[in-house]
Amino acid sequence: MMQQLHRKQLLVITLFLIFLILLIYVIFFFPSKEIEIENESQIENQIPVENTQELNNNFSEDDVLELIGESVIQMQELESLKTSIWSPELWSDYLAQVNIAEEYFFAQQYDQSYFAYEAILELGQSILNSATPIFNELIAESEIAIINGSIEEARAYLSQARVIQPDDSRLSELFLRAENYQQASQKYIETRELISRDLLDDALTSVEVLMLLDSEYPDGMRLYNEVINLITERDFGLIMADAFNELNQRNANSALNLFDQALSLMPASQTALDGYIQAEQLNISQQINLNLFSAEEYIESEQWESAINFFDNALALNSNLTEAIDGKNFAISRQIFDQKINFYIANPSEMLDEQALLEVAEILEESSSYNFSNDSLMPDNIRLLDEIYEVMITPVELIVVSDNRTYISILRTSDLGMLDTRSIMLKPGNYIITGSREGFRDVRIDLQVRPNSINSVEVICSERF
Repeated sequence: MMQQLHRKQLLVITLFLIFLILLIYVIFFFPSKEIEIENESQIENQIPVENTQELNNNFSEDDVLELIGESVIQMQELESLKTSIWSPELWSDYLAQVNIAEEYFFAQQYDQSYFAYEAILELGQSILNSATPIFNELIAESEIAIINGSIEEARAYLSQARVIQPDDSRLSELFLRAENYQQASQKYIETRELISRDLLDDALTSVEVLMLLDSEYPDGMRLYNEVINLITERDFGLIMADAFNELNQRNANSALNLFDQALSLMPASQTALDGYIQAEQLNISQQINLNLFSAEEYIESEQWESAINFFDNALALNSNLTEAIDGKNFAISRQIFDQKINFYIANPSEMLDEQALLEVAEILEESSSYNFSNDSLMPDNIRLLDEIYEVMITPVELIVVSDNRTYISILRTSDLGMLDTRSIMLKPGNYIITGSREGFRDVRIDLQVRPNSINSVEVICSERF
């Protein structure tokens, strides 16, 4: 117990020594009115109204010591400030409250001492709070001083502000601006001179250095924008000259790219827009001509599918292009024509059908309306088809055998009547032969008469009812 008591006494003595040293320091360097405490009633009158409650020893010595520790920390913060920043009235109240709190504590009136130290902390915080608007005012004054070129004045303001809030990020930024002001001013003058000499690229480099030195330099951003605008106007003029030169030489793609660059620099330029439209129209016209030329080459070589594709490309650019419409229709008709010829050459038996034979006749007649190139294979194919056609329309012999009791007819061709054996001439094709006899079932035979051969058929009714 004795050891704990000694430790507590040592802690109290230590805290009071620190507090006393700080208080003496403040009073010595920052004098204020003396406050004499004549009796306990005067001390009680200094306690804030909200704490004037019945005092029944609610607080212990340890409770008061805890507040004394907080007060010591607060006073260390106050020491970093200057008297010019404080409110004199607040500071006088603060010192008076310190004297009151000490008297109560030494008199072991801990409740009164506790409330007095609470008042000390509240007043100390008021002093600290009053420093914030002053700090902001000093920052504002320093910025004005930098703008006006009063660098020493700006540094003075910043030094005072640093005492209040040394860790504020604005301080380092403004100190740097003040430090760089002379260099920034030189770069401003240098940039103006370079502009007057039309050395715009060098002016841009110079003004960029200026903005790095001080991004808020007076008229710095305006000067930067001025240089950018001058460079833009210069580059725009050069690009436009090249663009119209390419357009005059009918280099549509190059002109389009250049007008596009010009519009990216000055989107509102009507001249650049008009030039772009001219280049675009020229480009479309050239693409149409290129597609038509390619289509005609493929027509010449009878590559119809490729020709149709190039005509389609031209029509995609101009759907009303008569030359492309007519060319595509011709290519389609020739494609169908060639396909039919090649089909019947490869499949001559198809012409045994009457409708197919009629179609071949029309194809051969249509072929006379076409002019074929010297390299075309179609004339030979047409001659070959014509030869096949002649074979298909040349009658061949058909031998019909019966029992002389069956009545024979060739549907839609002729009635042969009753016969034993007869030879007739028929064109190659598909025929239906019927036989009838009283008391017997009729017979029906599908007969295909083939070219270049002797065909035969037997027709006899042999099944009774």
